[in-house]
Amino acid sequence: MARVVDEESDEGLLLPPMSEQEEWSDVVPIPQDDGKHPVCPIAYTDEYVEMTDYFRAVMAAGEVSHRAFELSGRVIDANAAHYTAWVYRKKLIIDLGLDISEELSWVTEISRRHIKNYQLWHHRGALLVLLLDPKDVEHESQDQRVQNPAIRNELQFVSTVIEKDSKNFHAWSHRQLVVRSYGIWDQEMAFVETQINEDVRNNSAWNQRYFALTANQSADEFV
Repeated sequence: MARVVDEESDEGLLLPPMSEQEEWSDVVPIPQDDGKHPVCPIAYTDEYVEMTDYFRAVMAAGEVSHRAFELSGRVIDANAAHYTAWVYRKKLIIDLGLDISEELSWVTEISRRHIKNYQLWHHRGALLVLLLDPKDVEHESQDQRVQNPAIRNELQFVSTVIEKDSKNFHAWSHRQLVVRSYGIWDQEMAFVETQINEDVRNNSAWNQRYFALTANQSADEFV
């Protein structure tokens, strides 16, 4: 039996091997090719080997389905650094027309276990731009943009992560993406000032201040 994480409840579920599930009976798994004489093969668990073999077959067939989407989530939760799974998952979201907000919620849930995973943050940034095209708010004032639910929720999420770990490089980098994409420079200066007042030795906050000043082409002065 394999333990997987249900995407809706985030709870562990026991499932039989995929080879015994009727849903996957039409798929011929593709084993990983490590060559004839691998020098140092990775000791994957049997469950991981099986799910990735089936996932490899799904990708090779170019399958666009909800079962492929669910499987991508299982692979990612087992190995959040599996960048190919993240790329295919994004393709499935677009091709299936899935709810971007729901996907962001899922990413928020698994980030509790993979908060410093590069692929997770990259995927989150791509989702945000899919959810809200920067061109759709470029005519609005900065104050109006900050009140947009998509931007407001994303800033709140990143702020929560930074509150728990003020030196989380990925969180700060993602915040830069949000600020730069939607041009919310004034708001960011206020946020950074608060962070510096709380801890004047916070190098990440000082770096963010430098970013907000130099990356903003409309800034009138540098201090």
